Amino acid sequence: MDGLFSRLPIKERFNHQGHTTKYSRQLWLAIAICLFLVLDCSILGINFYITVQVEKDAQAINVSGRQRMLSQRLTKVLLMMEQEPTRNSEHIAELKHVYELFSSTLYAFDQGGWITGGDGLEYRFEAISDELAQQYIDDTKRYFAPIAEPVSMLLDNNYTEENLQFALEAAEANNLKILELMNSLTYRMEQLSKTKTLSLRWIQTVAFFFAILNFIVIILIYHKRSRLAEGQVDNFLSLVNSAATSIIVMDAKRRILMANEMTLEMFGYDQKQFNSLTEAELFIDHYDNRFALTADGVEVRVEVTEKSFSIHDSQFIILTVNDITSYTDEQERLAYLANHDALTGLVNRRALFDRLDLEILHAKRSEQKLAVLFLDLDGFKPVNDRYGHLAGDDLLKQLAQRIGKSVRETDTVSRYGGDEFVIVITGINSESDITKCKQDIGVVFEQSFITSGEQIKLGCSLGMAVYPEDAQTSGDLIELADKRMYQQKRYPDNLSEQ
Repeated sequence: MDGLFSRLPIKERFNHQGHTTKYSRQLWLAIAICLFLVLDCSILGINFYITVQVEKDAQAINVSGRQRMLSQRLTKVLLMMEQEPTRNSEHIAELKHVYELFSSTLYAFDQGGWITGGDGLEYRFEAISDELAQQYIDDTKRYFAPIAEPVSMLLDNNYTEENLQFALEAAEANNLKILELMNSLTYRMEQLSKTKTLSLRWIQTVAFFFAILNFIVIILIYHKRSRLAEGQVDNFLSLVNSAATSIIVMDAKRRILMANEMTLEMFGYDQKQFNSLTEAELFIDHYDNRFALTADGVEVRVEVTEKSFSIHDSQFIILTVNDITSYTDEQERLAYLANHDALTGLVNRRALFDRLDLEILHAKRSEQKLAVLFLDLDGFKPVNDRYGHLAGDDLLKQLAQRIGKSVRETDTVSRYGGDEFVIVITGINSESDITKCKQDIGVVFEQSFITSGEQIKLGCSLGMAVYPEDAQTSGDLIELADKRMYQQKRYPDNLSEQ
């Protein structure tokens, strides 16, 4: 093989041993080349399909998580209708929007169809076929039915205090169960997404393995034919250079023998310069990640696969180098979106529960307390009505920044949905720590917010639950803090000490 690569520039002539042998070898080489290209394209296709599936799964997970927010929002609107009967026309419009969005999304989960995403655009959604996920959906429909009936009556211009109380009682009786079912559905869809991605990765690995085997077969065929004509060497180089993946061939001592055009383009060297380099000059490892070092000193994140093979008792190594920068960036972007609110950058509901579970375990080990504060803005809806949703979004971002600065780095601030926020205060040693936290949050609302050139004054309703006195689990703590927040909103003058 050393002689093969040293003779690449040399042109030699020889006589073929017969037309039958010639055409047979050409046929086998053509089949091997076609198979290699098919496998190579299949790997690229699977990569693209995985990316598409990850985006679809992330969308489905986000939509299922949104159902939890909508169910709470529906209950909130009914409460506002009871408290502010003079604004019932506004509340009815919002109730209709929330009810139709929740119902259409629930129907799409069950039967498939079009749904409205968080960006307001319509997306085609396939019905969920998983048996366990379907059970969650069926149970949700069963618990939502008692709410849907009185709400439909309210939306059909049949508004009475009796119907409103009937709807409110049904929502309060069934909302918690709907929240639990939607949380279980979200977790189940995350499991299904991981399983699907893992299966595709196995298929990709098998395809890559056969591609490498096929590539080795091509090398063996080419080596056998290289002693007959230099034209076969040209075919080999053409095959390697036409591959959509960077390929480097080394000998048993890991000395570089050749590289295809894709590799030279990636690293920025010509063939002669590249063959004079060592493996240590081409690659560097940082925290279990491998990077390629280009001629310009740029580090490119890559995935390197190594395969050994032998020809006539000579050992060789093939390195396949894939630039995974864009794929890694996309994975990191999706991972960030899955755990953070797109508007404020705060931790979202899904990540909040994960963090709160960990903080509860830490508090239990260290025998400390933690507090969960559920915050809901007062007077936020008129801002949207008067100045528009862009101004409302700007106000929420300002608020998120202020709250983030008012707490410690070890605490967690999460946008729970709409104009609701959850704050987790850890390492509480005394009541004074809780009092100081409330005072710091109160300071946030002392100063006006500026949006659309106007000064906006907002207030908030705040509910709190403390571990371990009030509850032992993340779900119970948030639920209790949420209830106490609504109690303060409904009866601000009669609220008992929390």
